[in-house]
Amino acid sequence: MKNYLLTAKAEGDLRSIIRYTRKEWGDTQTRRYIDKLEQGIMSLTDGKSASRDIGDLYPNLRMKKCEHHYVFCLPRENDPSLLNSG
Repeated sequence: MKNYLLTAKAEGDLRSIIRYTRKEWGDTQTRRYIDKLEQGIMSLTDGKSASRDIGDLYPNLRMKKCEHHYVFCLPRENDPSLLNSG
């Protein structure tokens, strides 16, 4: 399992997703949904899932759709991967 850091935007988006999901579908579904998002994020940072290389936008940048959201990952050699959302 590789460490990662969320950008401020990604952290804000995740909080919004949690609030929206809890309001619309309740606590149980919120936990399930967040677990799925976290699994997708971990597979992206570990390099164990299909992701799209969008290095033409920024060197080494990867993108993956996790549920209904896009996650962008910038692997860094000596630091945790940096994650952003879109």
